[in-house]
Amino acid sequence: MKLRLIILSLAALLFFSDCQKYPNGPTFSIRPRLLRVAESWQYNEVYRNGLSIYFGTQHDDIDYSRSSIGFNEDNRFSYNITVIDTAQVAGRVTFRGDGDWEFLNDDTELQLTFDNVPAGLPISGPVQVYEILRLQENYLWLSQDIGNGNTNEFRLIPN
Repeated sequence: MKLRLIILSLAALLFFSDCQKYPNGPTFSIRPRLLRVAESWQYNEVYRNGLSIYFGTQHDDIDYSRSSIGFNEDNRFSYNITVIDTAQVAGRVTFRGDGDWEFLNDDTELQLTFDNVPAGLPISGPVQVYEILRLQENYLWLSQDIGNGNTNEFRLIPN
């Protein structure tokens, strides 16, 4: 009986020791990471260096309030990104596209590889890497170093 209790205790210790993978949680999840990412997401909050950039404020800024991204279990993603374009009558233009996604660095990062990067889409290139800050069924928080000491943080919720 004591041997069984010791074995169960050791197994539980090993199982729970790696549960806090991301800085903001979850502490424990039964649902696999792949299934937690595979969702249609809307941007809920977006910050650059701690200041909100959710709505965008000037030409070529992304309006995250009108943008979304979705991931599937086959490691494909699709996006709708709305950009403020003062040259357009509506003041905005929406880009739609697809690409591949994968986990990196022991599942602590998410890499997006865009199939095509349309002219006018304000991203730095076809491959974007994000640190995963929180990955739960109802929350996906990502952080991206955009250079020159600047960081964007994206807080997404299911669409």
